[in-house]
Amino acid sequence: LLPADGSLQISGSTGGVFLTQPLTLRSRSPNHDSMSFFTSFSFSMDAGNGDGLAFFISPSNPAQSHGQNGPSFGLPYLSLPPHTLLIEFDTSMDAQFQDPSDHHVGLDIESLVSLATADVSDGLSGKRLYVWIDCRAPMKRLEVRLSRSAERPEIPIIAYNIDLSNIWQEEMYVGLSSSTGDSPQSHAIYSWNFVVVDTAMWNDKNGPGS
Repeated sequence: LLPADGSLQISGSTGGVFLTQPLTLRSRSPNHDSMSFFTSFSFSMDAGNGDGLAFFISPSNPAQSHGQNGPSFGLPYLSLPPHTLLIEFDTSMDAQFQDPSDHHVGLDIESLVSLATADVSDGLSGKRLYVWIDCRAPMKRLEVRLSRSAERPEIPIIAYNIDLSNIWQEEMYVGLSSSTGDSPQSHAIYSWNFVVVDTAMWNDKNGPGS
């Protein structure tokens, strides 16, 4: 989704990149189960105590609201509204949200208090990072992988069993968003891919169908 020969620099206290058209994440199956999705992106953040960057899926159109500079990662609300998923790459410890450390990855559903977290002992800032997020709907499992190289790790840093079929609305917006808090921290996004696979087309042997 981004040019291979450059990066998108996010300037100002809040900013991000998102798909301008909403997506349907409910399957064509009779029960309207959640679809699977797979996303990968690479980014970097300056050293500092800014709030960091997050991958989000939300029913709120980010283009129609001004982002909040603070712990909601530049999204247009002070706390996560219903039907919102966030994968946070947080560089600020907020005790009110039970953050485990200054540098961590968290899985948030409808709340900035993470359902699952992973400390990043060598930090999230200063170097280019690579992320893979896989949500396999038939297995009701979401996995997050993080690396400082383009080689996908075998073991995820977050693996969480969850059924998202009750989270998704008819239309959902997808993107990456960031905020700097009280820090001059800046963010750069180098690449981003996002794929949705209908549960009804899933092939248990070969993985996603076509």
